[in-house]
Amino acid sequence: MKKINDKTIKLLEFDKIRQNVAYFASNEMSRAEILAEFPSFNKIEIEHSLKLTAEAEKMITIYLTEPYCAIDCIIQILDKARVGAMLSMGELLKIAHTIKVARTVKNAIISTPDDIIELKKIVSGLVVDHPLENSITECIVNENEMSDRASEKLYGLRKRIQTLNFKLKEKLLSYTKNNNFSKYLQDNLVTIREGRYVLPVKSEYRSEVKGLIHDKSATGSTVFVEPFAIVELNNELREAIIDEQAEIERILLDLTKRVEMSLNSLFVCYNTCIIIDKVICKAKYSIKIKGVLPEFNNQKTVFISQSRHPLIDNDKVIPVDV
Repeated sequence: MKKINDKTIKLLEFDKIRQNVAYFASNEMSRAEILAEFPSFNKIEIEHSLKLTAEAEKMITIYLTEPYCAIDCIIQILDKARVGAMLSMGELLKIAHTIKVARTVKNAIISTPDDIIELKKIVSGLVVDHPLENSITECIVNENEMSDRASEKLYGLRKRIQTLNFKLKEKLLSYTKNNNFSKYLQDNLVTIREGRYVLPVKSEYRSEVKGLIHDKSATGSTVFVEPFAIVELNNELREAIIDEQAEIERILLDLTKRVEMSLNSLFVCYNTCIIIDKVICKAKYSIKIKGVLPEFNNQKTVFISQSRHPLIDNDKVIPVDV
């Protein structure tokens, strides 16, 4: 296959053209692909590419429709799901976002008039897993937080954790508010050590507070004691927190399994967004430089009327006929 070398690319300043086109990219993947493109020598390929650019330009300027393809690279995430590794909340949100973008891009292009033909062919094969998108966004609040409503069990566990936290704080506050007892404390504050509620007891009064020592301050003046009276409550809280984490992981694994089942369609969604974004970039650049769609002939002749160099300022460029 014919290919122009890098030296010729720079001589023609095609590298600068690529940079100007890539400026309009809405994601890093399409930007990188534009910067790596070379001129084609295949007539069919060239004509198809020009049709896509012309349709995208018409879509933007006449139909006021501009698909926005801002997505993250999800290839490694899909590879991770393929081998059954649990996806994180952040990774699942990127999957959901890709589905949403592909869905909106498809809807935007399909809704245009009948003269948008080639772009519709590209998006017509998209299988958008809207239920998966909804499930992810309903279950996950952000990359570090799962919704209480992700499952009934999770909701129940969090209500229990909330209740146990309240009981523990109330129990410990009864110590801090007791004047006869508070004199043993370094501060009238409830704190947490190793995931368990404790009291900051002055070292010299350690024997006055019956309980388990979990930590000691750097100076040694304070020991953090878990009173025997709250050990069982702390145990219940710890168990509920472990159950909560297990339920979160179960939900993540379930969503990961659904991603694994949709790997092919997700890859198509991802790849299509990049293709459409590259076409949109070329159309935007064409609009910027007031580009004209060329006509092909089989006589090996060239006629260019009132052409302007795209890299020279509009106020300085002199039109020429070739």
